Amino acid sequence: MTGKNSLQSLRGISFAQHIALIIALSASLSTVPGASAQEFSSDLLDKYQEKVEKRELTDQELSRLAELAQTYKDNARVHLVYGLALDLVGLNDQALEQFKLSDKLGPKDSQAVVGIIHHLLSRGDKAAAKAMLDQAMERFPNDANVLYVLGRTLLDDKHGQEAESVLWRAYGLPNRPVGVAVSLAELIMPYKPELAVQYAQEDLKRQPDNRLGLAVLTEAYFNLGEYRKTLAPAARIFALDPFYRNCADLYARSLYWNGQYRQGLMPALYCLARQATYMGGNMPASEVIAQISQKVSSRDLSQALEEFYQNTIGPGKDIVRTPFYYYLAQALSRAGHHEQALVQIDRFLAADPRCVDAILFKGRLQETKLGDYQGALASYRLAHALLPYNPVCDQALVRLEERLSVRESDLAWLLRDGLRRLLNLPPI
Repeated sequence: MTGKNSLQSLRGISFAQHIALIIALSASLSTVPGASAQEFSSDLLDKYQEKVEKRELTDQELSRLAELAQTYKDNARVHLVYGLALDLVGLNDQALEQFKLSDKLGPKDSQAVVGIIHHLLSRGDKAAAKAMLDQAMERFPNDANVLYVLGRTLLDDKHGQEAESVLWRAYGLPNRPVGVAVSLAELIMPYKPELAVQYAQEDLKRQPDNRLGLAVLTEAYFNLGEYRKTLAPAARIFALDPFYRNCADLYARSLYWNGQYRQGLMPALYCLARQATYMGGNMPASEVIAQISQKVSSRDLSQALEEFYQNTIGPGKDIVRTPFYYYLAQALSRAGHHEQALVQIDRFLAADPRCVDAILFKGRLQETKLGDYQGALASYRLAHALLPYNPVCDQALVRLEERLSVRESDLAWLLRDGLRRLLNLPPI
C-alpha cells in the first residue's frame, strides 16, 4: 500500500491494523519533502482538512496526521483534523478520542463538539447527543457547524419547519460545512425542485461524492421530468451505494425512459433485492423489471443476471434474500422470459421447498408456458400433498389429470402442441 492509495482501502480495518500501517509508512515519511514531524503549519492542516471534506486524503497523509497527533499532543487543531480523518475511514471510537482531546484543549472550536455529537447519534444515543447539542448551542449560538447538526437532527426527527429555520441560519454564516445546502435542498425539493438542484450542486462542488447531494439531485431532476439529466448523478450514487435511498429505482426508470433497457436491468435488480426481503406485499420493482425485460433479449437478460449474482452472492455479500427469486420469476414470466422464470423459481424452491404458492406458480409455468405437462403434474401433486384440502391445489391437479387422461385421443390438442413446438410458441 502506498501513500497514493485511496482511503477506501482503509475502511473497516482495525485500530491495530491502522497503527501497523502508520509504523510501516513512518520510515518513508522522512524522505518526503516537508514531512518532518517537527515542521507543520496551519496551512498544512487546512490542506488535510479540505482533503478530508472532499474524501481525497491519502493513506500517507492519514499516517502523517497520526504522527503529528503523537508529536503535538497539546495542539487542539491537530487532534481535530486527525479525528475527522479517522471518522472518514470508519475508525469511529478512535475519532471520538481525538474529538474529546480537541474539545478539551480548544474549547472555542465547535467542530470537536460536533464530532462527538455525530458519534453519539451514529450509536443511537439520542439522549446524550441532545444534551451535548444543548450545551453546544449555549457555547456556540451562532456557529454554522452547531446549527447544521441541530438542523439535521430536527430534519431526521421529522420536524421540517423548525429544521428549515435553523438551516437557513447556518446557510447565512461564513464557513458553513458541507451538508447545509443539500439539507435545504432536501427540504425544498418536493415543491421547488429547480431551487433544490441549485443548492445540491453547491455542496457537490465542494464534495463531489456527497451521497445525500447526489441523491437529492437525482430526485430533483427526476421530479422535473429531466430524465436524461437524472442519469449522471444517479449513476454516480449507484456506483457508490446501490442501496442508497430510492436512487436505484429512479436510475432504472430513467434508463428505461431514455431507451437504455439493457443498462436499466442492473439498478432494477438491486431495487428488487432491497424490497424483496419478505413474502407478501407490493414489490414495485418487480413490475419495473417486467417492463424492462420485455425490451431485452434472452441473452442480454441472462448476462445481466449472471453479473448481478456475481456481485451479490458470496462470502461477505449477503444481499439477496430468498423472496427475491420468487418476485423475479413472476416479473420474468410476465415479460415472456419463461425459461429464465423457471430457473429463478427453482432457486426459490431450493431454499423454501414447502412454499405452496411458489410450487403452484411453477406448475402453471410448466403447464401453460413451457408445455411440460408431466413436470406440471408433479408440481400440482406436491402442492396438493402439502395442502390436501386447499381448493386451488385440488382444482389445479384434477383439471390437469383429466386433460392428460384424454390427451392421446384429443387430436386438436396434439395438433396445437405440434404447432407450438414447430413455431416455438407457448402452449394454447
